[in-house]
Amino acid sequence: MPALLGGHLLQGPAEPAAAVRHLVLDSRRAGPPAGALFVALRGPSHDGHRYLPQAYAQGLRLFVVEENAALPGGLAAYPDAGLVAVASPLGPCKRWPRRTAGSLGAPCGPSRAPTARLS
Repeated sequence: MPALLGGHLLQGPAEPAAAVRHLVLDSRRAGPPAGALFVALRGPSHDGHRYLPQAYAQGLRLFVVEENAALPGGLAAYPDAGLVAVASPLGPCKRWPRRTAGSLGAPCGPSRAPTARLS
């Protein structure tokens, strides 16, 4: 998946076969953690990287972060999480298949589109 996202693997997930089924752009609306990929977006008045601890506490274990971004607590704070670093997290969001609108982004799976794996 790092190549698909245009980035590199910072840390492999504890569960290498974890399939990505939907993007999460807002940790307050993460929903079920299974199959969720949290994308840490940065804007003029917010920084999604600040919410990695909250998303991790909710059970999310797959993350896309900006290259060279300061991660709250460092990599050690996310021991079993998979993290991919990209130049701009917005890029993968634009390329992700958009089959359904909603706060969770774009669900994917056997009935909609191929899933992707972080490993």
